[in-house]
Amino acid sequence: MDPISIATASVHLVGACAKLSGYIYTFVKQSQTVDTAVHVLDIEIKSLSDVLGSIATSFSDPLVARVALEAQTGHEGQYWKTVKTSMDDCKGTLSNLEQILEKVGKQEAGSFFGRSRKHIKLSMNLGEIDLLKQQVAAYRQTMQLALQMITVYAILVSSDVLY
Repeated sequence: MDPISIATASVHLVGACAKLSGYIYTFVKQSQTVDTAVHVLDIEIKSLSDVLGSIATSFSDPLVARVALEAQTGHEGQYWKTVKTSMDDCKGTLSNLEQILEKVGKQEAGSFFGRSRKHIKLSMNLGEIDLLKQQVAAYRQTMQLALQMITVYAILVSSDVLY
């Protein structure tokens, strides 16, 4: 797994996170009552986005990318394949969240009770949203570990330990 594909996946996931945060912001702004799970989901998505952005930025350093690329054998190579798989799975989770939030956020034209309907739709989907929130939290933790590994590479490169 090369660092470029991981950096690219990170950038795409940051975009998906931004889109979801926009949906949540719009929903919160239009709603008078919002469940705590939605607020926590928003926090998790923003945290995931920050970590993914840091991964993409770190791999933009050619020395760090080269060192990471050289470490693509044995256990480290398997680790980076697992990170990329987690990113792909994360994309699916974010896509599922997007579908739910789109469905909840749809406003019927001329609907007098639109706000109440949104709240009911949200309540009906809270179980699934909570499960997806937990998955987002797990992806964030996984990506934080990957970022720590990248940070180790950066420290090694900057201290010339590898050369």
